[in-house]
Amino acid sequence: MADLRVSLLAPDVLLIDDLHKLANRTRSQEELFAVMDSFLKRGRQLVFTARCAPDDLPSFEARLISRMKSGLVASLEQPCLETQLVIVRGRARAWGLEVPELAVPVIAEKLQGNLGALDFLLGRIAAMNKPSEGALSLALVRQALEAGGDERVRVT
Repeated sequence: MADLRVSLLAPDVLLIDDLHKLANRTRSQEELFAVMDSFLKRGRQLVFTARCAPDDLPSFEARLISRMKSGLVASLEQPCLETQLVIVRGRARAWGLEVPELAVPVIAEKLQGNLGALDFLLGRIAAMNKPSEGALSLALVRQALEAGGDERVRVT
């Protein structure tokens, strides 16, 4: 853990995503507190993301919650459907996929703004589409959505 702490102290800004995943991890929370303390003493910035506000983080030490609340806390709402459609189209283009227009709202509704899940799904669609080398179909998109879960699709 000491090596990790040293490497985390080098940057001017530290971004930690999915902070809620540290729930019930006492040792990790102790390390996080030490890193936070060091950053704050040196005037460096910390940015955390979580699925809830600091007060709602399950099984977090009170001192961590207090430190987090001493900074700016912002709540980000899920984007409207129109924005989600634009995001789905843009991410699909980034993957080199031409998703049928009828499939775009189906994807947006299913994933509800979860960009990690969107990229995972688009990767699955790209892998499933490779054997046919044809245009994507709504049926293929639905098949990829129904596969669900976190199982990985192998590209061979």
